[in-house]
Amino acid sequence: MGDDRFFKSFVYIAVPLLMVMNAWLFIQMRQFKEDVRLMIEGEILAAGSPAPALILPDAAGNHTDLRSLIGEPILVAFSKQTPPEAFQMKLGDFAARYKHMIVLLVVEAEAPQIPGVLILKGGEADRKRWRVPKEPWLYLVDRDGHLDSAGDQELLDRLTALEEQKTTQ
Repeated sequence: MGDDRFFKSFVYIAVPLLMVMNAWLFIQMRQFKEDVRLMIEGEILAAGSPAPALILPDAAGNHTDLRSLIGEPILVAFSKQTPPEAFQMKLGDFAARYKHMIVLLVVEAEAPQIPGVLILKGGEADRKRWRVPKEPWLYLVDRDGHLDSAGDQELLDRLTALEEQKTTQ
């Protein structure tokens, strides 16, 4: 009798949990397929290609030209809307930890100040020129002005892991 109740309780908990995990995996797989499709179809700028032009105003109205920043690695993040707070925090943490890297946030909507992040006012034309497939989207520009890598929010996690590996070696 007691084993039967335990089994029913287990089923009532395990089955919904497995359904949620299955749905999460399905969503992750669809996103991965979409990212691969975008890369194959050339909808994302290829690694090694020169970074497109980017001359935009900041909140004070001063124009920043990406070419003037060449010589340092640059992380360029695009977001049409004000980015989620968690993403803003990740960008700020990244900028604070890796001061050798310039971090830009190109956003159409108003965005709060993020310490260490230069916020630039961009629009649809900039996202098209940079082939931004979804929001937020990031590009890493190397010291020579060429694209190194691209990705969504997970790119920040990968870059953080790579930077930590460099410091431990």
